[in-house]
Amino acid sequence: MGSEKSAARNESRWLFELNTSSINEELDADDEHIRRRSRAEAPEGFALFNEAMGLFSKLMLFYEHIYVRTSEEGELASEAHYLLMVDAFNSLRAAYKVLLDGYYAQVSLLLRRVIECILRMYFFRKFPDQALLYWRNSHAWRRKYPTEESLRRKLERFDDIREFVGVLRERYHTLSDLAHATAKGIVIQVISTQKKKKGTMKQQLVATGGYFNHTWLRIFQSLLVEEAGIVLHASAEPIYALLREHEPTWLESFEQFKLAADKFVRETKAWIERQGE
Repeated sequence: MGSEKSAARNESRWLFELNTSSINEELDADDEHIRRRSRAEAPEGFALFNEAMGLFSKLMLFYEHIYVRTSEEGELASEAHYLLMVDAFNSLRAAYKVLLDGYYAQVSLLLRRVIECILRMYFFRKFPDQALLYWRNSHAWRRKYPTEESLRRKLERFDDIREFVGVLRERYHTLSDLAHATAKGIVIQVISTQKKKKGTMKQQLVATGGYFNHTWLRIFQSLLVEEAGIVLHASAEPIYALLREHEPTWLESFEQFKLAADKFVRETKAWIERQGE
């Protein structure tokens, strides 16, 4: 039992071991150690994530050079789409950094926000007229669409995105369980549970700050890479449509982007299949 306790403590610092006058600095140093170990443990997944974010940034650059000449409704839908892309990009980046540092319980909050961005990207693609309500009257928007499920039900009518919406529903429910202060969400921070003696209470060793856990790293890394791929899918078609309508001379460059994105999708599917072996 002593060796188990020692091994658990090597993964996370404890309050009585920290200088409380500089606790953030000490935990930052611990996070750096965990970050290096996370990268060394799962380099292939992080390499795929890096590739996805490079493709994502190219999409945003395409958008920034498009001058949208359309109705107010169309402009608002386009603006909503772009800002949702930026929010998804920043949330993915934040989830990546939190994951590297071993704050597994907190990763779910950020990944759930990414799903919310993706759903809205799909939604404004199918219902651009709703962008005006989204921007101008947030209270009316919440009354009309009080939950993510209300958006998903409308999106499931469309054959071309039904599969993606189904995946997002499953992921959203899983992440919601972990994002709230439920037993499932909190238990992620328990490193190990031990029994001292028969009949006595269990002793739980919990993480103060980040810690390294091979299983949680792999699970959340798979979700991170998968969501990055779905963001690309949700973002690419509207950008292509805008280019075709407003900047057709750039379509050749976009075709090159699509080839790189298709390659990423194939690599990601193969990698995710290997994670289940």
